[in-house]
Amino acid sequence: MYLKTLPEYAGSRWEANYNNNVLLRSVKKLEEQVNGKGQLMPGMTEAKLTKYLEEMRDTFKKRGYGSFSYDDSLEGTNNFSTLNQLTKNC
Repeated sequence: MYLKTLPEYAGSRWEANYNNNVLLRSVKKLEEQVNGKGQLMPGMTEAKLTKYLEEMRDTFKKRGYGSFSYDDSLEGTNNFSTLNQLTKNC
């Protein structure tokens, strides 16, 4: 999310990587689902976000990133509670 805000992002290798790498594309697509505070974007639901996060988790696991923390018992935005706390007064 941060890189996209940089003036040099457009046309950069970062942009190319985010467009060409399935893992980075899944992270980039997350911006369409939650904002920088971890809140749902307009039109997004907890159920849709939860489904996307599970798909994203599976994509990462298939590519060898199986040791990251993801709590299957949490629904959607509850996975972003730290982000909510960090940006509480921003």
